[in-house]
Amino acid sequence: MTRKHFRELADALHSIRPSPDFPLDFAMWSDAVDKTADVCAASNPRFNLALFIAACEHGDGVAQKV
Repeated sequence: MTRKHFRELADALHSIRPSPDFPLDFAMWSDAVDKTADVCAASNPRFNLALFIAACEHGDGVAQKV
C-alpha cells in the first residue's frame, strides 16, 4: 500500500469517528483504527503508525502528512 492509500483510509475512518461521549461506539471505532493500522504496517515498512492514528482522529489537516 502507498501513502495515497493510507490517506484515503484515514479520511474514511475519520468520517465515521463517533463522539467520545459514546464510549462503546468510540471503543469499537478505535479498535477498527488499530486493526486497519496493523494491516497498513504489514504492507509497508515505512508506515507511520502515530501519524496514521492522528489523521484518523483529526482529519484532513493531519491526513495530508500521512
